[in-house]
Amino acid sequence: MARTTQDARTLTQIFETAKICGAENVLCNDTETGIVLAGSDANTLEPGTIANKRSRGELNIPFYKAGREPRYRLSDLIAYRNKHMRSVA
Repeated sequence: MARTTQDARTLTQIFETAKICGAENVLCNDTETGIVLAGSDANTLEPGTIANKRSRGELNIPFYKAGREPRYRLSDLIAYRNKHMRSVA
C-alpha cells in the first residue's frame, strides 16, 4: 500500500533539487514517482498505482525504505521513463 508521510514536491521542485545535488541523490516517494513518470503535476499517476506496479513487479526499479515509505532515486526513474514510457500524453 502506498504511504505518504510528507507533502509531495512539484516536478519543477524535484528537478531544481536535482540541479543542486544531482539526480542520483534525489529520492522520490510514491506520489513524486507518479509525477516524474507522468511528466506532469496535473496528469500524475496515483501513489496506489505506483504501489500496485511495484508489488506486481511491473515497476522494476531498485527502491530504498525511508522509514516505512519506499523511495526511488530520480536518476533511476528518468532511466526507466526513457526506456519504458516513450510517450506520455
